[in-house]
Amino acid sequence: MDLLPWRTLLVEDEPSTRRLIQEVLRSRGHDVEACADAESAWELAQHAHFSLAVLDMRLPGMDGAALCKLLKRLPRADELVAIFVTGADTLEDLGRALEAGADDYVLKPVSDSNLPVRLALAERRVHFLHDRKRTEQGLVHDALRDSVTDLVNRTLFSERLQRTARRSARQNQKPGQAAKYLYAVVHVNLDGFGKVNSRLGYEAGDQILREAGRRLEECVRSGDTVARFGGDEFILLLDDMKDVSDPTRVVQRIEQAFGRPFVVGAGEVRLTASMGIALNLTGGTEASLLEEARRALVRAKEQGPGTYQIHDVVIHARAMARLQLESRLRWAVENHEMILLYQPIVETQTGRLAGVEALLRWNDPVHGLVGPDEFIGVAEDTGAIIPLGRWVIGEAARQLAAWLPHLPEDQALFMTVNVSARQFVDPEMVEAVTEALAKHRLPPGSLHVEITETALMTDLDLASRALARLREASVEILVDDFGTGYSSLAYLCRLPIHGLKIDRSFVSHMTDSTENLEVVRAIAGLAETLGLSVIAEGVETERQLAALRALPCEFAQGFLFGRPKLAERIEAHIREPSRGF
Repeated sequence: MDLLPWRTLLVEDEPSTRRLIQEVLRSRGHDVEACADAESAWELAQHAHFSLAVLDMRLPGMDGAALCKLLKRLPRADELVAIFVTGADTLEDLGRALEAGADDYVLKPVSDSNLPVRLALAERRVHFLHDRKRTEQGLVHDALRDSVTDLVNRTLFSERLQRTARRSARQNQKPGQAAKYLYAVVHVNLDGFGKVNSRLGYEAGDQILREAGRRLEECVRSGDTVARFGGDEFILLLDDMKDVSDPTRVVQRIEQAFGRPFVVGAGEVRLTASMGIALNLTGGTEASLLEEARRALVRAKEQGPGTYQIHDVVIHARAMARLQLESRLRWAVENHEMILLYQPIVETQTGRLAGVEALLRWNDPVHGLVGPDEFIGVAEDTGAIIPLGRWVIGEAARQLAAWLPHLPEDQALFMTVNVSARQFVDPEMVEAVTEALAKHRLPPGSLHVEITETALMTDLDLASRALARLREASVEILVDDFGTGYSSLAYLCRLPIHGLKIDRSFVSHMTDSTENLEVVRAIAGLAETLGLSVIAEGVETERQLAALRALPCEFAQGFLFGRPKLAERIEAHIREPSRGF
């Protein structure tokens, strides 16, 4: 280890001796800071690191022994070698010097013959101390760092997590209250990394692991910790957060970082990261926090690659709320708490009522009117959607049959109902539709079934058979939210589709975005070419309606024409169209 130039502190009050020692030190390559008193030397030593200190024992004010004791308390003092300069007859001074931490001494009068020998011994001692320090640091580094990525390993991460937990415990004194000192653990897993090793080899895999670790470090603060736990798993410790949303922002930065390909040799590899987040909100142990992050990661991977999940008390509360919702939903279906609201669908050129969409709502006696986003997912997971969907079809058919006699003779009216993916694979769904048509004697083509592109593409053969049977029953099929899914011309030609519903995300921005207008125009043109009807959803302004008329687009639906309403309001309009909706 090359230590030159030496950083050496010289403290000697006698000018001629100070000049002599300084000249010898400089001739040996030392960078010398010379002082005449201990106080000045101590002030200098607190702001600079020295490998060697040459100290006169007797100095004005603080003596050399007292100064040496102070120097030996400084950081990296174990790397400092101290030589005292003292008189030959002061054995008491030598004892005090050794007690203060002296490594050697030079007797006065100092000469250019006795000083170099002592300096050579001191320099060898400095080399030894530095070599030992480097060896110790290397051993510590190897014990606490990952050999592939040079990141913190499991052992050091555990120590830092324990230290953070203790700091948090001191500041979060009162149990049961929200944590004041927030920290989080993020468990990161590289999706599909195993295929990299098997296809490109372990050297390429190690290269990607190193780059992944570097990107993770770029996404966190300097006080946070990124560790590799082995294989394709990394752990992050996000310390002293200001808000519970901070981990989510870090995860979003990681998603962006992993959006860039990994360069391996002359090729590129694309990997995503699944992540599980746990926050110190439950009052658990460090081990439980790691376990919560692992469980959140498992849930994220169940949703698909490149996703993340959070495990905390909020999630626990949501799980309990989910169980209660399932129980309440079963009760609601059995006790007729579900109702249908109806939203008008109008002809864009005339503004005349052409149809209505039946929209399911839960008339909860406690929470009031509940939208489908709150319970449809649970209904599908529990299977309650099957009887609920049959009720919707039957009730919508009944209501349409009640309205038809009040229409003018030259006006038709259709009813659209939504069918979920779970309903679509129900073998009795088609029977429920045909039974409703027969029971209420609805004219052919008056009942339309809406289904999303995603549900259709889940099982194309099954979809084809089910749609064929619906067509035989004179039921028309509309593809809902068209443009947000596959939007494949192939399935439009293959399946018996009658119409498209353009998703509101395009329609609502079509007058302030050329791109969205062109998407709507393309869909309307495609429908015209294939002989399909088109309904634009989410129409809210007259400008949007004017744009749809110019395309042209046959039908429109949205708040401009009316929000979802009870059946009585629709019937009032049918009886007296001038009243509006």
